[in-house]
Amino acid sequence: MILCDREGNCGTTHKDHRLSPVGRITSICRLSSRNLRHYTNFPTFLLLVTLFIGCLTLHEIRKLNRNSRVGVSTVKSGALHPNMVNIGNRQAWIKAKHLETGYLKHVTGVLESLGYSLDGGTYSDWNVMWAHDYPFGDAKLKEVMLNLKPHQKVNKWPGSGYVTSKVSLATSSIRHIPKAFQLPARANEFKAYAEAHPDTLWVQKSNKHRGIRITPVSGLDLSMGNTFIQQYVDKPLIIDKKKFDIGIYTIITSISPLRIYIIDHEFLLRFCYEEYYPFDASNVNKYIVADEYTPIWEIPSLNKYYGNGFSAKFSFSQYLRDEGRDPSGIFQDIESTIRDVYISKLSDMRDSLKNYHNKNFFEMVRFDFVLDDALEVYLMEVNMSPNLSSGHFTRNRLLYEQVVYNLLHVVGAATRVEHHSKLEVNEQEMRVGPRDLSVDPDACVKHCADGCKAVECRLCYPCMTSSYKEMLQEAYLEHVNRRSTKRIMPPTMSQATADERPDYWQKLSDQDRTMHLWFAGKCKENPSWC
Repeated sequence: MILCDREGNCGTTHKDHRLSPVGRITSICRLSSRNLRHYTNFPTFLLLVTLFIGCLTLHEIRKLNRNSRVGVSTVKSGALHPNMVNIGNRQAWIKAKHLETGYLKHVTGVLESLGYSLDGGTYSDWNVMWAHDYPFGDAKLKEVMLNLKPHQKVNKWPGSGYVTSKVSLATSSIRHIPKAFQLPARANEFKAYAEAHPDTLWVQKSNKHRGIRITPVSGLDLSMGNTFIQQYVDKPLIIDKKKFDIGIYTIITSISPLRIYIIDHEFLLRFCYEEYYPFDASNVNKYIVADEYTPIWEIPSLNKYYGNGFSAKFSFSQYLRDEGRDPSGIFQDIESTIRDVYISKLSDMRDSLKNYHNKNFFEMVRFDFVLDDALEVYLMEVNMSPNLSSGHFTRNRLLYEQVVYNLLHVVGAATRVEHHSKLEVNEQEMRVGPRDLSVDPDACVKHCADGCKAVECRLCYPCMTSSYKEMLQEAYLEHVNRRSTKRIMPPTMSQATADERPDYWQKLSDQDRTMHLWFAGKCKENPSWC
């Protein structure tokens, strides 16, 4: 209630501090007739009341504006009223060991900058889970992921090990992967090949990928299980006397249909610690890129560009142009190889997904390539959880932050507004409406006016099934939020033309083919989709 003394000074009791502005106004209106008799100047009293109400209103407006700026929500994420939109205060769960070492500080820093709170370390109360290790071996955690809520996203795909397993990848007979033989099953086949190619150098590898060195055939252990023998890429491309590899950050946003993006404006260049020549097979620092590699800014031929603010990708490309060589074929082969790897594993990965109700997964891996002096591309490995720590090289901080920032944008985890199905406004349709999904007007008008039986009608909006609409809405939002990423699957029109192989379409599902056709239709309308 309102208390006023004989001099007209009014205040509130402790109880009234808990009232809303409307409640406080109501309290004023309930002044007893006894208190009113204390006022000899009633107009002055009304003026004071008006000023008091105005101050309260201004205070509440400032409070709301302040909360909006800092992303504060008074309702905890996961417990929202169905008609509320949460701006900020989302929960991220970093599922990793030894976080105190700071190896994921760039991941946590980007998440916090996007309004995520990092105290969501439970099995249910989170919006985004960032798992450093493969999380599906944890029985309790797997049970949660089998029934993800619509707003929850996980940064690993079930079955992604089919791609990142070094043994499986090396022995998959994919273009641009050096020839390999799994042991001990193909030991005899390897012996016959090695005898026919006596000048070929070999390395023996395992999934742990440690202790790799060039070894004579006589020194290889052909009985060791879960390993493989792989051809060494001799005559590598050398820049300023050092061998190097190229790390391409790759984002998988969907498996059915398959959609893949890469970080396009930048990649990771790592040079060996020692000069390649004179070559010595016993010195692995000459031909193996280790944790303590030589960074790009210590390579004079590249740093003349990189040191002036240009990206590693641009610096490398410009170096080749300065040498009179064309880098465009390198990037075409890299993108084609990434597509081939995932297409070859699609069946296995889709089988792994069958039991998951909400397929709210995404993943970022790093494909590591080397080049020979003829600019031929060779894929060495795919890293499931690539290094994102600038502990060794602090100048890599911005690279890793931009990788994570672009990743979260393209997968829709960076948006400030969360979707709730009971909003009066259809928020999903507001962001992606029928006009955004419709393509190929000629086919729709000529062949689909009387029905949807024709194959070409499946992309006419009245003929789209609900699952197709949802699929295309996701693809549309990824394109809108792609920032510095580039879609490589479905391929752009130029990529598709360069990659016409008889077996390519045969490995794709009906959904994959439909997605290809939809992007082609969007490309006809707007070149930015090409």
